[in-house]
Amino acid sequence: MGLEYTQLNDKEPIEIYQEIQNRVKTIALIHETLSRSEDFAIIDFGKYAHDLINHLFKSYAVDKNIGANIKIEGILLDIDTAVPCGLILNELVTNSIKHAFPSSYHECSELLKDEFTQPSDENRNFVDDQVRYDARGSLKFSKDSLKDQNKLIGEINITFTLDDGNFILKVSDNGIGLPGDIDFRYAETTGMQLVNALVRQLDGLIDLEIDDGCKFKITFRESIV
Repeated sequence: MGLEYTQLNDKEPIEIYQEIQNRVKTIALIHETLSRSEDFAIIDFGKYAHDLINHLFKSYAVDKNIGANIKIEGILLDIDTAVPCGLILNELVTNSIKHAFPSSYHECSELLKDEFTQPSDENRNFVDDQVRYDARGSLKFSKDSLKDQNKLIGEINITFTLDDGNFILKVSDNGIGLPGDIDFRYAETTGMQLVNALVRQLDGLIDLEIDDGCKFKITFRESIV
């Protein structure tokens, strides 16, 4: 699947650079996770998702009123499944960051344009504080630092389960949602085209709910070796 010039022409150079860089980092994290695992063929997708979301929050200098809830327990994938799942997760979370909470994203993107650098150490520390594991190993967003603020807290929710041989990956947010007449399966944006192609690669199905935000659900069968 190629990139259309007209799609790229509508974006700022730094935005194009960030998107490409994050896709490369998504795959690189797969190999980093493999190198740290006891079984070099299997990836703990929960730990991987933690690292990926932390990277995306840093990359886009996510506003402090937006957090991530990640519930992924016991999902072990081989590299052929982990790579498309990781790229799908990257695209859908990026979509939420940039479009579900537009005012927060555009404020941060203006700062990045001025500096054209990675986010500050303060932002890095915030992300690490706000995205954490709970006692059961799930990842949750800590709201403690927001207790004195009255602004609406934006949330991006990620769950990944295995039920009777079916993997179910859900990525949702409580943002502004999408227009009711949008057909994401025939989207013109490169990110959604990539998501649809990766779902087909997994022989899976993708559904979208746009009530009270936006929720993507990807379902595919567990591969049998």
